[in-house]
Amino acid sequence: MSLHVDYFSLNSGYTKLADVDFDSEPTDTSSVDELNIMRMRGAFWEGGAKNYFAARYHGDLNVSQAGSYTFFLNSDSNAMLYLNGKLVAENVGGSGGLESEITLDLSEGAHDIEVRYFDGRGRSTLQLEWKGPDSDGKREVIGGDAFSKDEPPIDDKDTGNDDDTTGDDTGSGDHDHGDETGDDDGEIRHFLTPLETDGAIPLAVSTTGAYVIDGDIDVTRNGGLIGP
Repeated sequence: MSLHVDYFSLNSGYTKLADVDFDSEPTDTSSVDELNIMRMRGAFWEGGAKNYFAARYHGDLNVSQAGSYTFFLNSDSNAMLYLNGKLVAENVGGSGGLESEITLDLSEGAHDIEVRYFDGRGRSTLQLEWKGPDSDGKREVIGGDAFSKDEPPIDDKDTGNDDDTTGDDTGSGDHDHGDETGDDDGEIRHFLTPLETDGAIPLAVSTTGAYVIDGDIDVTRNGGLIGP
């Protein structure tokens, strides 16, 4: 299981998390299984910046056993931890080893989680740990089934399937293919259903194209006029 992450390339004009617009289009996106980066010199993502960037991790924190949990947020620079939409822990100040902790009572189930991180210069550190019933009372990095990504909503717009019986213009589920206004005289009506006749021109049941013009029937088959 994992968290979704948005990456933002910045420049030296950015000095803290508050400067970053996390609602803007990210430079790149990815997913991570845990937050456990310690004094790294490289980039957080392939081809990404090594300095002056920000990251936003978000998804669900899945709690199997309700109870009291202590969270430990460790970073070299600015970082924020949100749970259920509320800021619960924050590291502020200059570069170096920063750690904050918070103890919360959590119910069983999924809880919205978000971590925001800003990196200026130097090595990068970002680590999120917890201690509670799901860790058997031990302090450990959060990962595995404890994280899951939030998924985009499913588009349930009408796709025009054949079960539609509303009689709309597409004809889906509507077998009355004639125009409902006016009479047959001088009117063009298109039928898509098979036709049969006792007239001089036999029509196979597979014949599917016919037009009524001034009361007469013109029949086409394979693109050619075969009647009347």
